Amino acid sequence: MQSALGEGYAVQSLRKNEQDGEETVAGKYYDKTVDVSIAKGDGASMAIISIKFVTSNFRQNANNYLENLMGETANLRRNDIIFGHLMVLPTVLPYFKRSGEIGREERVSNRHLKKYVELGCDDDYPHRPDAMGIGLVSLPLDDLSDVRRIEPANLAEMEISQSVRAALEKEFSVPYFMRNMKKRIEEKA
Repeated sequence: MQSALGEGYAVQSLRKNEQDGEETVAGKYYDKTVDVSIAKGDGASMAIISIKFVTSNFRQNANNYLENLMGETANLRRNDIIFGHLMVLPTVLPYFKRSGEIGREERVSNRHLKKYVELGCDDDYPHRPDAMGIGLVSLPLDDLSDVRRIEPANLAEMEISQSVRAALEKEFSVPYFMRNMKKRIEEKA
């Protein structure tokens, strides 16, 4: 975001500046520690990006992720903060047993992705993020520590509807998400 926005904007995140770390912003209902905050110059944060990288046990938590996203979105948007959500989701994830062993593999289904597409296409209500991105990836399940082998997923190989696939390739793609956030931030500045 910093390179996309250029000079005049301050982008803060844990990895960017370990001295400052994540920022806590005032929401309408509760204060929220955020992944990425963006301000114009030295001003208050005007935009937030949350990042969710799901790494395991997706199916048992899928509805909770969506419900939490809607609550987080309403809390920030109702306080006039631009809110973007970027989810990185492996197409096949491990399901860990309580012992820590992989019990089975879970595949992300059309049903799971369709919920996010429907939310992102919903009318402009406070529970819908201003921008949503979904990056589907392939995880190396044989060696989860080898992050160099994480690659973009091949959507053509997934059993998803044409409408969901089209949305993931266009308005929910990571490049579109970045352009959308940049546009909204510049319009507000």
